[in-house]
Amino acid sequence: MKKKDFIKMMDEEDEDWEPGRDAIDAEFSRIYPNQEPIINEIPIANRKEFGGSNYLDEFDIYRSKKDYNHIVTLGMSQLEADPNYFGKEYSKWGYEMTFKINNNDYLWALDILSSLASFTNIKKRKFTIHDIIPFGGKSLNPNIDSKITALIVIKDTDVKTINTYFGKVDFLQLYGITEKELTILENNPEKITEFINLVKKDNPDFITDMNRTKSYLEEDYNE
Repeated sequence: MKKKDFIKMMDEEDEDWEPGRDAIDAEFSRIYPNQEPIINEIPIANRKEFGGSNYLDEFDIYRSKKDYNHIVTLGMSQLEADPNYFGKEYSKWGYEMTFKINNNDYLWALDILSSLASFTNIKKRKFTIHDIIPFGGKSLNPNIDSKITALIVIKDTDVKTINTYFGKVDFLQLYGITEKELTILENNPEKITEFINLVKKDNPDFITDMNRTKSYLEEDYNE
């Protein structure tokens, strides 16, 4: 499609048309057919474009048959119809973030996702697969004492890269890791693939369990 054809399509569509959002919804509908997600919308006044501090539009939460919540951000990629973004290689930052949580206590994860979106937009530093994200040695969920204190970025285990009018959108999944795992991986990045393979044997969906105490990398990282 050429840009002029896209502009013509915009004129024919409703003024609230969001083709980027539609493409994301279609991919998640493939995974979760006939399921309406729980929508946690960022209030208009809190969004950056309206003077707030949140760079996201909303979070959609899907419930897997495997008994976990699958969270996806909306706002890291281009959602609204805008000819200025048409035909790019990647849609805005080129990805949305996801998180799989094994229970319904997931509001802390939304706060983390908002913080990471702010970091990317302010620092102009996008996340990529195998990035390690520390959180100062504190539990990711501030309401509980947990050994899960950091994150690793992987490709979402279910969601495929999609093509939109504005370019590609990848889905980067965050997985919670322990402080011990963080230290080892920071000092030995060549162990990341080994770590991911070890987790995958027990947890192929990479569901974050804040009650996990097992460390998948036990050896002394100085050795």
